[in-house]
Amino acid sequence: MGSTPLLALIRDEVAHDLVWTMWGYPAGGDYREYNKRDYDGHGFQYWRITTGLTPLKEKDIYNPEKAVALAGADAGDFAAKLRKRVEDLSSSAPAQENDAPTLVLAAYDTELMGHWWREGPFWLREVLQLLAGETVLPADVAEVYSNRDVPAISPMMTAWSVDGSFSVWINEGTEDIWERTHRTEEDFAKRVLSTSKSEEERRALIQAARELLLVEASDWSFLISRNTAADYARERFASHLARYREATAMFERGEIDADLLSEMEDTDNVFPWLDLRYWK
Repeated sequence: MGSTPLLALIRDEVAHDLVWTMWGYPAGGDYREYNKRDYDGHGFQYWRITTGLTPLKEKDIYNPEKAVALAGADAGDFAAKLRKRVEDLSSSAPAQENDAPTLVLAAYDTELMGHWWREGPFWLREVLQLLAGETVLPADVAEVYSNRDVPAISPMMTAWSVDGSFSVWINEGTEDIWERTHRTEEDFAKRVLSTSKSEEERRALIQAARELLLVEASDWSFLISRNTAADYARERFASHLARYREATAMFERGEIDADLLSEMEDTDNVFPWLDLRYWK
């Protein structure tokens, strides 16, 4: 915790390696192959991973029953290895820490479950059933350690452990994106402090806030840096920036184009609960 009330939970290396690596459970040969689709039909995925080295054109046909069976076996293996991990950590802990429970954090990107790894939700359900009574929520962890001395940490700067920097998002190819984003943020910060106007004008400013949040999305620079749908990313960024300017122009003039504003609200309708007080 150090000088703050924050409690950092650090992901366990063993739990990480069992799932979140190229050789982890999701790479099992009987699981569905995400990258091969029937583009001549409806984009369905009829194939299994087979092996990590099998070319896409040589993948075997997917068998759901075998995939479910593998997920169950992997869940059992995971539960057993986590119990062993807890035992090993408990036995090696310094004497003065033996009164504290040994906890292992297993944390994964939820996009993995059911998206990249189709059988992930079934695996997770089985794991939770196997470890029923042995799992705790983060809030419970904080309660357990609320009256204990825990070491202060100063995490290093990192992003996915990619060269110890944020180069995936900030680089020569995305400089123009971030320059325009920062100018837009400064522009909005000035406008949000404006005196209250009509309800319609307030609606326009709230929509501008939504567009700003979409402009700030890290997806655009990520797609550009990885050269994955880079043109699409730039088009999306430009469209949100253009709608931000349309919304703020209406607000500035005090003349609201009701049809255009409604269209913008329908097009980008994230965060319906958005409140301008968040910026004040």
